[in-house]
Amino acid sequence: MTPTEVEVPETKPAAAQKPKATDKGEEKATEKKADKKEYTALPDGFVAPVAFAKLLTAKLHEEKLLPEDEEVRPQVVYGYVKNGSEFPVKPSPEGARSGHMVNVAEGLEWCITRRKKTAESKAKKAAEAAATEGDSDSE
Repeated sequence: MTPTEVEVPETKPAAAQKPKATDKGEEKATEKKADKKEYTALPDGFVAPVAFAKLLTAKLHEEKLLPEDEEVRPQVVYGYVKNGSEFPVKPSPEGARSGHMVNVAEGLEWCITRRKKTAESKAKKAAEAAATEGDSDSE
């Protein structure tokens, strides 16, 4: 063999190298599908906190209270659930996917009112800060 000659080992075709699907793999897949848990549906007018975050984002975009490139994250809604004493949340019925359910109409109203109050408060504080800054400049 000369230095330019290279010995190439024989390879099997790609189809022959792939392992074939076994009956056990197919059985496991069908077992997983059969074992899927069925969840209890929530009553009309109620949704899970994650779904409420999506609805709230859409409503706030519609009301122009949230920039189009932002969204309300589910963590924010769970914060309302945990800390918002007046947030309209109830425990979900047994067997539901989520542990909490939010009343959609009351929740949207609560969140919009809260956002408007926060915006008014920020505007008022900014106006007061500008007024006090203007007073200190004139001295």
